[in-house]
Amino acid sequence: MKDNNVYKMGPWTHNIIHTFSGDGRYSDFIKPFNDIGLYVEIDNKGKSMVIEMPREDRKPISFKNLLKCKEFKNTKYKLPVIMGVNVFGNPIVKDLDKMPHLFVGGSCGTGKTMLLKNIYESLSAKLSNDECKFVIIDTKAFDFVKYSKKKNMLMPVITDIEEIMTFFDKIAEIIDCRINILRNKHSKESKNMPKIIIMIDEIIDLLFKYKKETEKFVQLIGLHGRSVGVYLIMATQRGNHITSTIYANTPTKICFKVRSKTDSRVNLGEEGAELLLSPGDMLYSEAGRIPERIHVALPEKHI
Repeated sequence: MKDNNVYKMGPWTHNIIHTFSGDGRYSDFIKPFNDIGLYVEIDNKGKSMVIEMPREDRKPISFKNLLKCKEFKNTKYKLPVIMGVNVFGNPIVKDLDKMPHLFVGGSCGTGKTMLLKNIYESLSAKLSNDECKFVIIDTKAFDFVKYSKKKNMLMPVITDIEEIMTFFDKIAEIIDCRINILRNKHSKESKNMPKIIIMIDEIIDLLFKYKKETEKFVQLIGLHGRSVGVYLIMATQRGNHITSTIYANTPTKICFKVRSKTDSRVNLGEEGAELLLSPGDMLYSEAGRIPERIHVALPEKHI
């Protein structure tokens, strides 16, 4: 009988690749492994699955090395971001322009902030200060405060929740101005418009204080953002408070480790994130596609 299993070791998992040889529902194959706490990935063509067993000796993933990898150096993406590596250790680079707005969920301390920092560093490495500007909202006033001094910031890091309305108005004004430029076909001005990346490290803080205004702002970004070069990345550890408006306007979802199947469904739209390792392990789903497991580059002390 032909052996349908191939073993490959990854940086964080032992991986068994099983090729399907007959008919059957995927759930019949996957459920027994999920029941004992193992995550299983199905390839996009549905011809094989990868059974992923945690390693006791997780290997560090160097972000500096990923910056040098050919997948990043030779990419043709407009807004390339280094997400990390897959379960086999291969670099994963995505295009923020295709996402184009991103929701990041997961429990406290699972790697959300580190991912945001890696996204910032990826884009900063590829695009000049004139090509890409950042706006960062860090209501915890901890992880991103020092970024205010960086030259590619559109404005200082926002830490005071009371400043949010001014921020909403300023971005709305920029979007309106850019829409008029494109509508009137001012080609020189349109070519000189830098991409604007908005990162919100805890979107729930904004929703609690200014729910209607926050939802209206996210809808505006969802409707016009990509066409005028404005992109939104939102993170939270309290996904159960995310509104349907926020969720609907972020077509790409990421979920780090969560406590339960219910939490995974809330953040990602399906189960699986409850089986991940922590920190740095995530599921990535772009526009409702099959989730892809990715390990985020972390400082070695967190491994």
